[in-house]
Amino acid sequence: MKKLKDLLNQIGDFHFQSGKGGKDKVDFIGTLVNKDNHVIVQARIEKKNLDCMEQKTPFQIWGEISGTNVTLLDNYIIITSYYAHSDYIEIAADPSEIVIGRSYDGNLFVTNISASIATMNNMFSDRVFNENVCFTKENPTVLSFAYPEDIEAMDTDGTLRLYRGFSHNWSRHGIEYRYLPYIDYVFSKPTSIRDAIAKIACARNLLSFFADYYLPLENLLFSDEQTVDAKNFPGYCDCQLYLNHKEDIEVPEEPFLIMANKFSENFSEVWTNWLKFYADSIYIPTLFYEIICNRSTRINRFLNLTQAIELYSVHYRDEHTKYIAQADGCRRKPIPLKYRIEDVLAQINGTLEISKERRRRLARAISNDRNFFTHYNEQRYTEPSFEEISAANRVLRYVLLSIVYKVVGIRDDYIKECKNRLNYSTFERDVSVILKERQDINYTSWTE
Repeated sequence: MKKLKDLLNQIGDFHFQSGKGGKDKVDFIGTLVNKDNHVIVQARIEKKNLDCMEQKTPFQIWGEISGTNVTLLDNYIIITSYYAHSDYIEIAADPSEIVIGRSYDGNLFVTNISASIATMNNMFSDRVFNENVCFTKENPTVLSFAYPEDIEAMDTDGTLRLYRGFSHNWSRHGIEYRYLPYIDYVFSKPTSIRDAIAKIACARNLLSFFADYYLPLENLLFSDEQTVDAKNFPGYCDCQLYLNHKEDIEVPEEPFLIMANKFSENFSEVWTNWLKFYADSIYIPTLFYEIICNRSTRINRFLNLTQAIELYSVHYRDEHTKYIAQADGCRRKPIPLKYRIEDVLAQINGTLEISKERRRRLARAISNDRNFFTHYNEQRYTEPSFEEISAANRVLRYVLLSIVYKVVGIRDDYIKECKNRLNYSTFERDVSVILKERQDINYTSWTE
């Protein structure tokens, strides 16, 4: 199967639907070109056929390039060039996704979708290959596949599978074998491409929480009802799907905080819990996504973390929070943030191990800091220092991760182990900094 790069800068035969209700098929010649790290289609067509541009609605293009079927989904016109006394116009259209292997003139329904994300290798600790260092003529095998166990879960839409395979490259100098981890989803019935992408992204987002860093959604493949070998080879995919607008984010080479052996035995429970949480609390994963993409830093990161924890409290812990507030003599509505943070800290204290009094003080300190940056009321709140916010960001990030891990069903002792990792190894010190208990810290202002 050809790659997208093999189809660039070659003339292709394309089509799209025009006219009222999209009844008229328009044929045109165009070229796929790479511009600013995404692909656009450039073409010259008759002006009368471009009513979709005037309507400013997305349209679908399908066709063939050098014998390879392609489909460009949700195209928008981004550039137009008119010429006087000419019936033609030059355009550039920007697709959201590019399909290689199929030419669809209508809706696209898939039966299986998979993503091979190289960074997922950091999630596994067991071997893919067994080595034979004492090979002989009688035992000539150098490497043998270890057949690592797949991790599976089912839901109402189908079956999710996390597994590892391998690829190999041959040259005159040797053969290289590389591990290839996959997220694979087989649907119980044909599903629209949009819903299929959303399902695989949902799984990727769960693993992003386990990694505590960004995971690219890459190397997407899918099969549909036209895929001949899908029945004989479950999981076989013969079409490529390129997301045309990708994040350019550096991914660290670090082991996941929650490795596969920490959730593989109860993955069905974890996946079921995540689906419910993801559907109910979509804004919490969105806020976390902004953080791990490093678009949210320093004060903005602090505000996003407190907002995510507050959203969780409002949605899941409102009655518990009311009890804490009323016990403190508070009858205010809405419930102040300090009580929400205090309740959440109590809920996950099996992984934090902070005394009740320190939890209360910590919740109030974080709440006051958030209120300062929300209202900038210097008469009521004291400006927090750079050191306090830096410490709070690490503490709140660990709190948010602990909340999600606990919700999906990760054991407390596994969550506690995360504090041994470099990013969270200063947890106790950070709590002391937020509470201004340390005398060796020079608390500096953000404005200094």
